[in-house]
Amino acid sequence: MSYELQPTVAIDIIATLPTLAILSLFTADHDLHRVRRAPLSPFFSRAGVAAARTQGMVRAKVERLCERVGGFAAGGGTATEEEKNGEKIVLDLDAAISAFQRDVSTGFVLGKSYDDLEKEDFAVGMAHFSQGLGRMWRMTKHLRWYGPLMLSIPRDWLIQYADERAAQFMRYTKSSEAETDRLLKDAAANFASSSQDSNYQPSTIVHAIVNSPDLPPSEKTLTRVFADVATVTGAGFETTAGVMRLVIYEVFSNAEILGKLRAELDDASFAAAAASASAVNGGDGGSSGSDGKKILLELRTLEKLPYLTAVLTEGMRMSPALATRAQRVAVDRDIVYEEGGSYGGDGKKDKEVWRIPAGTPVVMTTLFMHMDERLYPDPKRFDPERWLRMTPEERRWADKTFSPFSRGARICLADHFEFVSNQFIIGTKGKSVLEVLVKHRE
Repeated sequence: MSYELQPTVAIDIIATLPTLAILSLFTADHDLHRVRRAPLSPFFSRAGVAAARTQGMVRAKVERLCERVGGFAAGGGTATEEEKNGEKIVLDLDAAISAFQRDVSTGFVLGKSYDDLEKEDFAVGMAHFSQGLGRMWRMTKHLRWYGPLMLSIPRDWLIQYADERAAQFMRYTKSSEAETDRLLKDAAANFASSSQDSNYQPSTIVHAIVNSPDLPPSEKTLTRVFADVATVTGAGFETTAGVMRLVIYEVFSNAEILGKLRAELDDASFAAAAASASAVNGGDGGSSGSDGKKILLELRTLEKLPYLTAVLTEGMRMSPALATRAQRVAVDRDIVYEEGGSYGGDGKKDKEVWRIPAGTPVVMTTLFMHMDERLYPDPKRFDPERWLRMTPEERRWADKTFSPFSRGARICLADHFEFVSNQFIIGTKGKSVLEVLVKHRE
């Protein structure tokens, strides 16, 4: 038996926010999206993220986060949750993780960190406001006038009269727009020399856009470029921070998982130290301390650690960067869907066939796929080892349905960067949040 659905109107996930939907790479127009995304893809590629400059920036922020967390644990910090009279200091680790992620996101995208890790309360208002935007987006998908109404309010008015959370966020957007303008002028001034240098590597996404020969001048205006800056940085704030908060909580809630993760990192450290000591040119595992003991693991080592990868993958399964619906539209062909074609199908021979007309939005909520008991038994349990014990058939279907960063041509641009920052925050042996918390708990 077959069915034919009637076509419906496609609505972009953020079409209710006109500045982003029209001007940024999030545009609903497929051809325009490809044109705008192309100059940024090399910048966010695996090679771009693995560059020494990027690794150094992320590692420095991890070390600063550890210093701040260690200061609180030792009783030397202050925070908005502090009990006065010196009785007790409570670390807002949620705010600290969010501040770290904002710092590395702006540092990577704009080449300038806004140093929220240095603020006494980790600029917690920024985190609260960013989290609130998610609730607003759910509303604007149905009340389409609400988004434009909010965007019509003058930014300077909000800075002056809104609550401190909104004011913090608006001050950040004003500052980042000014920084984008400065970078645009710098990139334009150096365009002649950089465009003729075959080895030129853009240091910010602004430079990547300006130096693209495929983009017309209309795509390089401040309004257009800042739309990309705002969407790319903003998309990396609470999404990645949410994964890391969940991972840290789950790891510390299970002594067995914590022990296995630390053991793997210890083994990797000792192996890298031995390789470094025996290699003529210092080896390739990482850098050593003055006592010869391994204290840092390089990205290429972290990427090969199966249990660390499983821990982070399980975190992304339970807290995907994009948990809501992200529709896709086949603009030039019908889609044929066969019932029972998914993992765990009923095996019926006479399967029903659905024909979805071209131009119809097709969508599945990511979290529903990630919580499917047929793929992930006991799906609400944090179980990193499920990724290590999967059969080939289970792995094949998991690879098809696991989509924390969405899938296809519109997959999250910064998926490599977000995974790398999580690897460093957990896996930098001797200089990780994990080790700092373990040390002070013991």
